[in-house]
Amino acid sequence: MDTRELSTRRHEVTIRAGSAPISVYAGYLDFADRTGSGEFTNRRQVRFGASSQITENWAVRGGTVIN
Repeated sequence: MDTRELSTRRHEVTIRAGSAPISVYAGYLDFADRTGSGEFTNRRQVRFGASSQITENWAVRGGTVIN
């Protein structure tokens, strides 16, 4: 949103790669509150994770977020 008075900005990128048994992802978020209201805070995050399909009915997933 960036209209004269309400200028909160958000940029987000996520990349996923992999095939059937294993996949990985990484993401980046940049959130800037420019309204001056103090309701939101500026935030930058990096996310990493992976998943593995062990059997047809079972999967394992894990990830982390770094602020």
